[in-house]
Amino acid sequence: MTALAAERQGSFETWKRHQMTLASGKKAFKNGSCSINLITANVEPSSAAPNLRVIGVFAETVDATAGAKLVDVDFDAELRLRWWANSGTAPLLATEVGSICFVEDDQTVSAAALTGATIAGRVWAVSATRGVLVERMDPIDAPMPRVVLPAHADNDVILVAAPTPGA
Repeated sequence: MTALAAERQGSFETWKRHQMTLASGKKAFKNGSCSINLITANVEPSSAAPNLRVIGVFAETVDATAGAKLVDVDFDAELRLRWWANSGTAPLLATEVGSICFVEDDQTVSAAALTGATIAGRVWAVSATRGVLVERMDPIDAPMPRVVLPAHADNDVILVAAPTPGA
């Protein structure tokens, strides 16, 4: 898309409970912790996996062991979401639900993090007709770059057997 040259109609949604796809081979139990898989964009019971993000609890028990099924999810926090236009040069795909997207212009989001790109937020839906549904993120919520500190090469601290209080 290109930047706006005139006003446009805004489109917002608020989610406290929403139907999402339960991953094939999984079983959800009512009030069990629910995570979104950041690789597949499906939900599944929370576990110790690096690609999962806890989003709430399952609102019902659903057995998807024979194939993916829809399940109602109660989010931990109400989501305020806005529809954006999808980029023509670096479009977001349906499999990128849960990932971070970036501002391309005043109405368009992109999958590409161009140099100095502003984070638009987290992707919750991608539609060929409506665009990309995005949850705005505060800077504190945005993923921070991992900082590697240099190894400590000096060991010149000497501790006495009984340190003096206040020293």
